[in-house]
Amino acid sequence: MKYTALFISLCFLFFHSSCQNKNAQVAKIEKLCLVESEKVAGMSKGIVEYCACAAPKILAQVKDDPATMAKLDQGEFNHINEIKDSTFKAMLNNCVPGDKLIYNPPSMEFLLPERAENSIRVTLMDEMDPEFQAAHNMEQYCDCYIKSIKTKLTFEEFHDNDLENLPKYKAILKDCEMISQK
Repeated sequence: MKYTALFISLCFLFFHSSCQNKNAQVAKIEKLCLVESEKVAGMSKGIVEYCACAAPKILAQVKDDPATMAKLDQGEFNHINEIKDSTFKAMLNNCVPGDKLIYNPPSMEFLLPERAENSIRVTLMDEMDPEFQAAHNMEQYCDCYIKSIKTKLTFEEFHDNDLENLPKYKAILKDCEMISQK
């Protein structure tokens, strides 16, 4: 009886410790995934579940690629998106059902690519009346506007149907108008 209890205790400790200790590389990839995903998509339970599922799959895919592993070791993660293997992407897409992933990043910083910024600049220039343009440095105004949109508005705010009436948006316009005044 004494040996049975000892055996069961040892089995429990072994089982418990083996469940708790993640592979260090998987843990690092999971952490990188969480950090980058939070920047782009905001934090949600779905992101946590996704990264926990994706990390071991990512490691299995890239473990024999020294260049990719070196980037991961240096804390880089976004290069994983460059992997073109459709089977691998399908595995990652199946980690968490899409309805569990909540997309609400804390800012637009990583969501406005350069071409979108250029489009915003063109739109601003087209929409501003000549009097406003004559009284303001339009390059400064556009720079201020884009930087403010990227850093001060959440994804939901930026895509709000009533954006023009949000107090935060009105404050951005007023600040950029003052900064760019000639």
